[in-house]
Amino acid sequence: MDYFDWIKTHRRWDNQLYWTTSWANGMDESPRLGTQHVCDHNQASWIDITAQQALNALYIAKIAGVVGDIDVKQRFEQEHADLKKLINDNFWDEQDGFYFDLDKEHNFYKVKTPASFWTFIAEVSSPQQEQRIIEEHI
Repeated sequence: MDYFDWIKTHRRWDNQLYWTTSWANGMDESPRLGTQHVCDHNQASWIDITAQQALNALYIAKIAGVVGDIDVKQRFEQEHADLKKLINDNFWDEQDGFYFDLDKEHNFYKVKTPASFWTFIAEVSSPQQEQRIIEEHI
């Protein structure tokens, strides 16, 4: 929970979208957001760290449920729901049927990367979105 809160405090823009760098996500050879250096966030919003936060919230809620901490469970279920909405409202491109990073002007950076698949395991993409991604992009 402390790490979730640290990321939430230190890796979000004022618009609530998250950022990271290629250094942090391990995809330093992936063409992300036109970055010239692996430590550059390029003032962009990144789908992977945002979906990873949703995944973290999902599993913290599940663990809290198992140990009987209802307050923590409810908090992180709400965190997950909020992140799901944030992701689908901002990173999903209906035209292309894919989740993209966003550049600093909040436009889709239309480069497909494996980062978009975090949405599947974070349980934020709908079955219809997943089907489109699979049929149209794999």
